[in-house]
Amino acid sequence: MFFVKKVLLLPFLQISSGHHQVADAIAAYLKKADPFMQCKTVDLFHYTSKRLEKMTSALYLWAIKMLPDFYSKIYIRNAYLNDKPDQSFLFYEKLFLKSMKKLLSEENPDIVICTHCLPSYLLNVLKNNGEFTGFVVNSYTDFFINTVWGIKNIDLHIVPSVTHKRFLVEKQIDAARVIVTGIPVHPTFNGQVPDRKRRATFNILITGGNLGVGSIGDLCGKLIPSQKMKYFVLCGKNKTLFQKLKKLASPSVVPLEYIESREQMNRLYDEMDLVVTKPGGVTISECLVKKLPILLLRALPGQEEINEAFLRENKLVLELPRGLMIKSMEEEIIAFLENDHLRNQHRETVTAFLEKYEDFNRVVEYLYKRL
Repeated sequence: MFFVKKVLLLPFLQISSGHHQVADAIAAYLKKADPFMQCKTVDLFHYTSKRLEKMTSALYLWAIKMLPDFYSKIYIRNAYLNDKPDQSFLFYEKLFLKSMKKLLSEENPDIVICTHCLPSYLLNVLKNNGEFTGFVVNSYTDFFINTVWGIKNIDLHIVPSVTHKRFLVEKQIDAARVIVTGIPVHPTFNGQVPDRKRRATFNILITGGNLGVGSIGDLCGKLIPSQKMKYFVLCGKNKTLFQKLKKLASPSVVPLEYIESREQMNRLYDEMDLVVTKPGGVTISECLVKKLPILLLRALPGQEEINEAFLRENKLVLELPRGLMIKSMEEEIIAFLENDHLRNQHRETVTAFLEKYEDFNRVVEYLYKRL
């Protein structure tokens, strides 16, 4: 299938994030359709100023760790609750618009796919001004659409759910330009889902420690050894957490270093009965397509708090009473996993949500027909 010479994928910041993982997933689908396709991923901030990008990444990590309430209020007020139509962000334009024009001129892409709101906003401005006429795609990486995303002049929207499709249609976007695929996950995770039968010892995956922030370290230090529970803790690149757990030398807590291979990660998912994680868009989406029950860790401020609200509203995660002691939490998990009715009921809820997805190859076909 030879229909595109070059696809430019635009995440944001160099830190490990869902923006990059979604870009990788989309590139994998496109390359599968056409092995000769050129897919290039560029972080516009890094392209504009490597030094400023590093400073901003460090500031973001510091803010969500040291000033979580302040960051949360600023983000939600400015990027979520502020729903002014056709809002302008002149600071972003002044800082990045020139670089975006230069990047487009150098790469001359047939398609630009945005997995972050800021490149989308800039391209929306350029298309509105008649300075760019290429095909632009938004692929949303959270379970909401913040107010920075460009909307009106974007050619195709890849959205997390039918709720988000309705949101865009209400903003006068043609329904044919909105495809519900869920947050894109790598095709490796879309294989057969194992039939997880109840067993004597349950395998629990704890993940979400890659950035070194959040509650995963505190949780793992309080886990109580149990003959019914075995915890596999995915530490990512958080070496401090890995060493801390290794020193515990607990037979019921298995620390795992960063897993680069998606095939290996997929096999790990297949061995699990439940996942404890933060409400990050991509990890949650991987667990959903694997139909793994999800228990949420404390959300990082901002995006993850809004994700959590959506997931709870749609009953896609387990609802355990807040403020439980670790022992009580473990008892609640065991009670759920030993109750076939509750497990089947939860699986049916997740299955019904997934059945509203369209195959991602529909996106590939859409691009093929219009180029």
